[in-house]
Amino acid sequence: RAKLPPPSTDAFSPLGDEAVAYCASYLSACELVQLGRTCRRFGAGRDGGQPSLVDGAARQIFHETATVNEEECLPRYEGEETHVKVLNELEGLRKPLELDILFGGVSHFGSMATIQFNRCIDDEGSAIISSHVMRSGRHYAKFKVKQMTSDEINIGIIRPLLKKNDRMDFDFHPVVWEDFITRYESDVDFTIRSSHWGDGNVNCCTYYGVDGSCWWSSGEGTRHEFNVEWSGNQSMGVDPCKMGLLLDLKAGTLAVYKNSRRLGIMMRGLTGEYCWMVTPLAECMISVERAVPPE
Repeated sequence: RAKLPPPSTDAFSPLGDEAVAYCASYLSACELVQLGRTCRRFGAGRDGGQPSLVDGAARQIFHETATVNEEECLPRYEGEETHVKVLNELEGLRKPLELDILFGGVSHFGSMATIQFNRCIDDEGSAIISSHVMRSGRHYAKFKVKQMTSDEINIGIIRPLLKKNDRMDFDFHPVVWEDFITRYESDVDFTIRSSHWGDGNVNCCTYYGVDGSCWWSSGEGTRHEFNVEWSGNQSMGVDPCKMGLLLDLKAGTLAVYKNSRRLGIMMRGLTGEYCWMVTPLAECMISVERAVPPE
C-alpha cells in the first residue's frame, strides 16, 4: 500500500482563527505548547497586541473551568507569564500533592506523596519539599505522620527552590541554620522566584512537633525566632496523627490543625510564594495530601 504523504503545513488554513481556538480548547497545557511550536500562526502573537491562538485558547480554558477558589490561587503575573503557563499551574493545582524534592536520608515509599526517614535520632535530620508553588489564595494540606520514634518533626513552608543537582549525599537543614539561603547556595537555588517573595522576611516557617512551638527565619542570617509560643500551640505526640496546615495568602497567615481540630494561627504577616516542607529529625513515615480548606 502506498504510504500517505504527511499533511501540509497549512492543513488548518481553511479554518478560521475562532474554529482553531475552539479545537485547541480541548487540549492540555503541554499539548497547547506543542501545537504552538508547529507553526507561526498558532504560536506567535497577532496584530494589535493580541495573544497567540494557543495562548488565547489557554485563557479561554482557564476562565471557563477554574473555580472561584482556583482563580484566587492563580492570579497571572502580567508581562511575566503566558496564559498557557497559568493553565499549566491550574492543572498542577488539581493534581495530588507530592513530596518530590528529597535530600539526604530520605526515600519515597509507595508513591511520591509518602516518604520515609531512616536516620537515628542523634543525626541532624534532613528536608523534604513539595515543588508545588503556592502564590495566592488559600491552601490546605494534611500530613499523616506515623512510625515515628520521636516527635522531633518540623512541618511548614519554605520559599520555592531549585535543587541544582541530583545528589542524595548531602543534607539540607533550613531549620537548623538561620543562614540556609547563603549556606547552601552551591546546591540549592532560591533566586529562581525571589522576585515574588513580597516584602515579608519570613522565608521559612515550621511547626515543631515536640512542643508545638513556631520557628521562623529569613534564611539570610538577619532575622529568626525559635520556640515561639502561639495561642493554641500543642505538641504532636508520638502516636500516629494527621497534622493540617492552612496557608492563607490573602490574610497572610499559617494556621495549624491536629486530627482535623483547629489549634490556632501560628504565623502572621506572610507574603509571596511558598512551598510545603517537612524536616524530620527522627525516624518516621510521612504522607501528604491536598484537601479542601476548612471554613
